[in-house]
Amino acid sequence: MKITKGFISTLLIFALLVPSLTVSASENENKIKEVEPGVFIGELSDDQVIENYNKINIDIPEKINTEYLGNIVDEMTLYKTEEETGSDGTKYIYDYYKLSYKNTNDANFLKKQIANLKKSGNDTVTPFAERNDEGDVRIVTSFEPIVEQTKFDSVKKNLRSNLAAKSYQKYFSLLSGKLISNYVVGFFVGELQNDLLKGLEGSGDATSYFRLAKKTGQVYRNGSFKSYFETYQQEWYWKHEAVTYNSNGSIKNAATTYYLPDSFGYLPINWVYSTYFYSNKDIIEIAQHQYRVEPNRSTPAKDIFKSEGYRNDWKTKGKMSY
Repeated sequence: MKITKGFISTLLIFALLVPSLTVSASENENKIKEVEPGVFIGELSDDQVIENYNKINIDIPEKINTEYLGNIVDEMTLYKTEEETGSDGTKYIYDYYKLSYKNTNDANFLKKQIANLKKSGNDTVTPFAERNDEGDVRIVTSFEPIVEQTKFDSVKKNLRSNLAAKSYQKYFSLLSGKLISNYVVGFFVGELQNDLLKGLEGSGDATSYFRLAKKTGQVYRNGSFKSYFETYQQEWYWKHEAVTYNSNGSIKNAATTYYLPDSFGYLPINWVYSTYFYSNKDIIEIAQHQYRVEPNRSTPAKDIFKSEGYRNDWKTKGKMSY
């Protein structure tokens, strides 16, 4: 099904070094909201989801039944967290929860299933030397190593006055339109900023970095934790390569600034996430439902990319709440 290509413009005006941002969005479709100052989230319609999965040439996951959400788990209590790093550099965080269940048909069906499977299963000692029972749950959050991608914008030999009026532009992954940065002059630091003040020219290149975060709902089944539901978040970070030139055209100074997470401590400028990525309770309930209806399924159910976020300040430090 094709969506109509009607476009509207939303003009957002900010102070110096946070320039105006124009976002093109499909008419009556993208609902873009400012969730905190300078941070925006847009949600895709079902038709846009289909169109964008076709665009990136990936099969859209099968839609799963979620009528039971909110009817199973009463309370979740985090009682243990473990971390490890895989041989490929992927970081894993294991969060273990104790659950109390509601007195509903959905919850009672699940508890009956756990009791039946417990009779036929084998409880074993886990790698963390704690005994787990059939039906126990955990969420595994993983972060793949960050990967450098392509240069998405650049400026060539501009004076400070021009750099103070120009921004970098990066196209959204799913939403229609462009993501626009702070003014380019603000990304020249130290000696390079002094060079610009002295009237020298400067050039800059903006290159994106990508990381995939995944949250997996697991249930203890027949002696080990088994994955029943996967959710995702794609994250884009970036680096800035700046150069200033002597009056004869030779390079005077050069510097690269990395706006990356973890040890650099920066938040993403753009991110795309699936429907249930930010609800641990929903992840657990979906995983347990899948465990109830198909305990021996070979692959987990997969969540669908549905929303995209972006921020105006491309130099924001902090940590995302996963």
